[in-house]
Amino acid sequence: MLVAEAGSDFHAELGESAVSGLVVRLAPAEAGSTGWVFELLALVERWLQACRLPAADVRYAGRSYLIQAPAAERDWRGVVDPVSAG
Repeated sequence: MLVAEAGSDFHAELGESAVSGLVVRLAPAEAGSTGWVFELLALVERWLQACRLPAADVRYAGRSYLIQAPAAERDWRGVVDPVSAG
């Protein structure tokens, strides 16, 4: 589903990782695009909501980012929001 949602905004490639299993690699379709980060975040958020996933690990330039679904989407899985739980 993520690859299909990427559409014409991103080039998508499926791969495998020994650590995490399936990996989806996305690259902006337009090399000089400056808004691709916002488009990627929106894409990942829509994907998390559609698949009812609590979070996704996104890696870029040697760094790892944990993107979480909106709080309402996480609540059904029993994932505790540390801000509201404290």
